[in-house]
Amino acid sequence: MQKFIVGILFWALPAWVSAQSVSGIVTDINGEPLVGASLYWAATDEGVFTDAYGVFSLPLPEVLPAQLITTYVGYRTDTLLVEAAAEAVLINLEAGESLETVVVTKQELGTYISSVNPIKTEAITKKELTRSACCDLAGCFNTQGTVQPNTTNIVTDAKELRILGLSGVYNQVL
Repeated sequence: MQKFIVGILFWALPAWVSAQSVSGIVTDINGEPLVGASLYWAATDEGVFTDAYGVFSLPLPEVLPAQLITTYVGYRTDTLLVEAAAEAVLINLEAGESLETVVVTKQELGTYISSVNPIKTEAITKKELTRSACCDLAGCFNTQGTVQPNTTNIVTDAKELRILGLSGVYNQVL
């Protein structure tokens, strides 16, 4: 008799456990399963993601009715009111609005330090050079603290660029 009771409990337990959860599938309007859709109970931190076939199983919250919220990137969020355990739920998400064209613009500063290059490199852009443009290249660096134009010959007005205090072959301007 004891084996009979254990056998009944063994077969009834999966049905009782499944009655304590909501299972189903999440698809788009065309019936294609949505892999990785997010489902969670409103006002809780309990949720799941759909598997490779769009299938999910989520334990019921302590208080019913509860709102089951379904989200997926590029689709509108859907809310389902769950009043009791359900054997299978089919959730169809509608596609959201999509952008046709995205234009990314960048405003470049006059001088900047590269964050990509591992060697600290200060870049002086065209904008900075035209801001202090003079009659020669050395005059364009008058606004820079790290580059100093020094006059080497007063008669010919020849100038030399000193970068961080180094001159001649010890500096390089690209």
